[in-house]
Amino acid sequence: MGTFDEITYSYLKKAERFADIINYKIFNGEYIIRPEMLYELDSREVTELYNHENNKNHGKRKNLSVLFDSKSKSKNRDIIKAIYRNKVDETLYSIVCIENQNDINNAMPVRNMLYDAIRYDNQVNDIKAKNRDNKNISGSEYISGFRDEDTIVPVVTIVILWSPDKWNGPRSLHKMFSIQDPRILKLVPDYEINLIEPFFMNEEDFEKLNDDISTVLRIAKYSNDDKTIKQLLTDNDRIKPLPPDAKSLIGHIVGRELENEEGDEGNMSNVFQRLLENERTEGREEGREEGVVSGSTEAFDAMDLIKKGFTTLEDLKKNGISEPVAKAALSRIQ
Repeated sequence: MGTFDEITYSYLKKAERFADIINYKIFNGEYIIRPEMLYELDSREVTELYNHENNKNHGKRKNLSVLFDSKSKSKNRDIIKAIYRNKVDETLYSIVCIENQNDINNAMPVRNMLYDAIRYDNQVNDIKAKNRDNKNISGSEYISGFRDEDTIVPVVTIVILWSPDKWNGPRSLHKMFSIQDPRILKLVPDYEINLIEPFFMNEEDFEKLNDDISTVLRIAKYSNDDKTIKQLLTDNDRIKPLPPDAKSLIGHIVGRELENEEGDEGNMSNVFQRLLENERTEGREEGREEGVVSGSTEAFDAMDLIKKGFTTLEDLKKNGISEPVAKAALSRIQ
């Protein structure tokens, strides 16, 4: 199925979805940013910080690596795209980063602040390098390398929590402090995280997103609600049109693999649909009419039992699973 980072990167790197997230979070669902306005940037921000010409010999800065995952050589942002108002003359509007989370990171305000600062530092260093290459800077400006007319663009980081949980960690830098003296806090800029949190999303929010992302986030919201999630995953009108990468992300969220068969792209060709269809077939043969609802529920229950170690036909039947559904479920693990 792939790791969470791999799945979410593959899913959101597509410009249409990235633009959809921007329009939802920044512009309240208005269609402002179009896919063709986006350009993907290199996410290797820590490496970039150390590789700047003017920072190569600053050994102390390399110690910043302890702030990141010690198991990796460097820490990359998930996805970064530049927004261009006009690609012809490269009029840059802003830079947007998306951080994907499958659980809560209590250090997220500091992490985002550092990443965003690095991206600002990159912009400043790029401008300084161009100015010195063009030899169009002198006097006091030469020291900073940054002219009066030079500008940088905003960096916006959006955090998506792909789980049903409420973000109960700090949502801003100030909330991380042990000291809450307002006389001190007023001198320390706060740094809030821009969070997309399915826990608080309602139908009005889901309607502001395209069907693809709306469906995935809706499933994330209800992924701990067995009754609702079973209804959502067996809603063919909602699930069938989803592309394979969306189904892969849903599979990660709910802990069940949703696979498309080769040559069957766009159909709900996964274990739940197969079990449901088997139950419908057996139901017709035995003259039963209730197939759709009872079959879908029984299919989920069968797979849950198998995951718990009930891996024989008799085990499943003893736990209330009908023989046709039990056989179909067991055939999937053999």
